[in-house]
Amino acid sequence: TWADHASGGRDWARTWAEVGRFDRAGEAWSRALELAPGHVASRLALGRALLVQALLVQEVRVAAGVGAASRRGQALCARAAAALALALAGEMPEDSAAEVDLARAFLAGARDDWATAASLAADGAERYRTQPAEEDFLWFLGLASISVGDPARGRVACDRALAIRPVHPMATFVRGMNRFLQSDDAGAIEDLGRTIELWPEFAPAWFHRAIARDDAGDDAGALEDLAAARRLAGPDPRVHDLAARILLAAGRKNEAMAELDRALELDPEHFVTWWIRALAFEEAGDVGAARDALERALSIAPDFALALSARGRLRFVAGAVAGAIDDLD
Repeated sequence: TWADHASGGRDWARTWAEVGRFDRAGEAWSRALELAPGHVASRLALGRALLVQALLVQEVRVAAGVGAASRRGQALCARAAAALALALAGEMPEDSAAEVDLARAFLAGARDDWATAASLAADGAERYRTQPAEEDFLWFLGLASISVGDPARGRVACDRALAIRPVHPMATFVRGMNRFLQSDDAGAIEDLGRTIELWPEFAPAWFHRAIARDDAGDDAGALEDLAAARRLAGPDPRVHDLAARILLAAGRKNEAMAELDRALELDPEHFVTWWIRALAFEEAGDVGAARDALERALSIAPDFALALSARGRLRFVAGAVAGAIDDLD
């Protein structure tokens, strides 16, 4: 029956989520909802899966302090918000108070109101202390803390979640990202490595461990992790961007430029790639090409601070002081 097929879809979705494949989980929840559109719990789960997926593909605030969301991440957030809002507008089961409160926290995050998301997650962690939902509020607080710039709070939240359930891949992963933001490369590498042991197909863990390894000076290890992330995640300009930065630092300019070319083939509007490309040209002494690449980045993302800073530096060197001041202000 259609109900049986929908139930099977939900089982598949839960199975994918348990191994860290939130992309596949989202697809399965979507299919289950096509078969049973009124299943509120499925819509809540879809919203959560989409938001987690969105956060994992955001333009690596962790990687380079870029602080800008990717278009794909924005689209996923919009889908997550729509699914969560629709579910919350429906009739919820009587015993779903924790699910509703968690969904409200996720919805605030999907709408980019991370201060509210963090507050709701913290409230939920206290309200449902010693209850099964506590650990979900805690790891989500850890994730929200990254977006509000409070990795210390995020790490404490993840520590609490892991004290409740020591084998918790998501809490371990999120703690690793928070530790990286606290300049604890060794701790981040440890947590992300543990996540990989538990979720070997979870591409973001490989990607973020590559970032931590690069920061710790392990270029070879970082490139190995990026190769694994590329194999698992498929085409992703972020992987090529990070590989290019590592190769540039190692003086391997031709290989770095090839990585950037691949990134732009995947997404010509990927402004971070244009910024890295500008840095490569500037280092090679080709100021004109560097300026052109920065203009391209800023035509896509006018408020991209790293590109503005780089352009301001070039303008200052060229004697265009007024323009430099505008960029650097």
